[in-house]
Amino acid sequence: MSRVRLYAVLATAGVVPFAAWALLRLMEIDLIPVLGHVDLAGTTYAALIIAFLAGSHWGNTLHSNQPSDCRILWISNLVMLSAWVSLVMLPFGVLQISVYIISLVVLLLVDLHLLRNNQITESYYTTRLTITGLVIMLLFVTGVTYGTRY
Repeated sequence: MSRVRLYAVLATAGVVPFAAWALLRLMEIDLIPVLGHVDLAGTTYAALIIAFLAGSHWGNTLHSNQPSDCRILWISNLVMLSAWVSLVMLPFGVLQISVYIISLVVLLLVDLHLLRNNQITESYYTTRLTITGLVIMLLFVTGVTYGTRY
């Protein structure tokens, strides 16, 4: 399996927990065996994915053959910290989901910057754009359920 194809498969698989979270919220299921509370599992997963994406920007920037752009390091750190703060300080709800959506959009904009500077490939960016769009839609669905249940 090629590296590009492997990335696309892994990125797509990463959407499954977001889809499960949205589906479980729509089905009004709050607890699941082993994982516990659906919202805690979902928000923790979202924060971890955001931290992972921010970390990938660090790796890309530090190992690039091109001059480093310190703004990428600052932005990725601020995005990751905002996701973490929302995880530990905000109650489950629309505000927390909004922080995650904004974080994903900002990280996608960083990827666009990297694409324009030839630091990532077009196929990588296209995959990120597609997966991020799908995740944002799922987070939106998840966020909408907060207003209908509590």
